[in-house]
Amino acid sequence: MIPALIVGALTAWYLGLRTGLIAAAVAFVAVVVAGVVPGMTITVYALILGWCALLWFFGSKLTGKAAPTKSNVASSMAGSAAGAVGRWVGKARKILGGDNR
Repeated sequence: MIPALIVGALTAWYLGLRTGLIAAAVAFVAVVVAGVVPGMTITVYALILGWCALLWFFGSKLTGKAAPTKSNVASSMAGSAAGAVGRWVGKARKILGGDNR
C-alpha cells in the first residue's frame, strides 16, 4: 500500500520514527477498510492527502526541520532511474552482442 508508505515516511521525517510508524499503520488499516466498505475510499484518500499536505506545508514550522526540496528529490530519483536504465541497456547489449564500442 503506497499511500501508507508515503504517510509513514513523511510523518517520520517531521514528527519522528515512532509517530511515522503509527501513522503508516493507521493509513494501511484505513486503506484496507476502505477497500471493503463501499463509498469510503474517496474519504480515506482525501484524509491521507490532507494529512500529507498539512505535514508538507506546516511540518517545518512545527518541528524546525527544513522541508525536503523538490529539486533534490527529483534529481536524485531521476539520477538513480537513469543509472538503472543505463545498466540494463549495457547488459542487454552485452548479452545480445550489439556492443560495437
